[in-house]
Amino acid sequence: SGHMKNIATALKGAGKKSLVLLDELGSGTDPQEGSAIAMAALDELIEKGSFVLVTTHHGILKNYGYTHPACINASVEFDGNTLRPTYRLMMGIPGESHALDIAKRSGLPYAIVEKAKNYIATEQADISSLIKGLNQKHSELDKMLREYQKKDEEIEERILRNKQHEINIRQREHDLKVMENKKESHFLYETRKKLENLVRTLKEGEITREKTLEVKGFISNLAESVEKHEKNLDAEERNLEQDAEKLQAKVNSHKSNKKTKKRTKLADALLTATPMEVPENFKKKQQDSVPLKFEPGAKVIAKSSKMEGTLLREEKKGMWSVQFGSLKMTVKEKDLKLVGAPENVMTADVSYDLVSDRENKNNFVQYDVFPDNKPVFELRLLGMRCDEGIRLLERQLDLCVIHNFREFSVIHGKGTGALQQAVQDYLSHYPGVTEFQFAPPEDGGSGKTYVKMQL
Repeated sequence: SGHMKNIATALKGAGKKSLVLLDELGSGTDPQEGSAIAMAALDELIEKGSFVLVTTHHGILKNYGYTHPACINASVEFDGNTLRPTYRLMMGIPGESHALDIAKRSGLPYAIVEKAKNYIATEQADISSLIKGLNQKHSELDKMLREYQKKDEEIEERILRNKQHEINIRQREHDLKVMENKKESHFLYETRKKLENLVRTLKEGEITREKTLEVKGFISNLAESVEKHEKNLDAEERNLEQDAEKLQAKVNSHKSNKKTKKRTKLADALLTATPMEVPENFKKKQQDSVPLKFEPGAKVIAKSSKMEGTLLREEKKGMWSVQFGSLKMTVKEKDLKLVGAPENVMTADVSYDLVSDRENKNNFVQYDVFPDNKPVFELRLLGMRCDEGIRLLERQLDLCVIHNFREFSVIHGKGTGALQQAVQDYLSHYPGVTEFQFAPPEDGGSGKTYVKMQL
């Protein structure tokens, strides 16, 4: 009755700013009635907008938490070897009861444990099986989400590359127009000068045969020069059209090609700007030919129970610590079957020590470009080595994060393209960067990159 009084008091006083803690909700009375009262009380608290934390052993309440959109289940991992919780919180997964495991390990006779299992099997529903099924679905959904995120990143990168190709062509077009104008100006200047000389010659004295031939010769030369000039312009225009066609073909091939090139690793970006593309079929053959082996991270199935798990570590020869959902157990290697290679074994962490900048000033004199340790609007990296330029870029990005600096530009030039590629690859891996692209042709084109940071 005291438990019910406390719930009644909580319901009466709860509001949008309330925190309500309910320990073992629905216990102390008939399980069916207790669960019904608990669900009705939770409905009321959800309607009031309170923040509620509930602990329970009732399977019906676990199902309520799974099906209600305002609730989320959570549980703590249980170690089957030590029969103790590990206190590792697992969101989205309801907890399983391990009373039978504990009873068996505590010395309860085998026959009694088996009889208890039979009683559970004759109940209306096996909650444990339901939870295992939910656990498996949760893992599958998580894997699918990761795959979709990866595909989304690849599509974004492809769009960015196409934009960069487009800017390159626009820049070339701009350069051609500038060159064209210079040629036109020079051509007109020379023609005008010749005409002035010719008019002067004609004005001086009588028109002779020699002067007439000179005028005809001039007109003939002028016609030839115009024709030659037009041919040059036509050739330049054809080159530009071919470049545009090549870009379009590249875009079309990207659309039909389901397999996309992986992003360049950060370390590779510093070593070279033109990493060699490994053919997809070669990569596939390599992956197919690698045999599965027992190692941390590998996916396994227990031969007896058919439960899926992940290898954590080898405790001793022939014995592995395995994670089965929320349960961690030590199992003999011969009782396990390999079903998948380890995921994300290769990781590359890159860290940067802000304090060490002062010590590095002798090696990188360019660090003086950051007055008072503040980011700059325009970071000039022209003529630098890749590693040197990337160190400066990294420092600029770190300072942008510290000072909430939103936008800046990097002048890396075109050159061999190595520094340009390294800058682009580094920006694509830096977590604070939301967008980056080449400048328009009139502001430096592919020799300059605009960068936007998140606030």
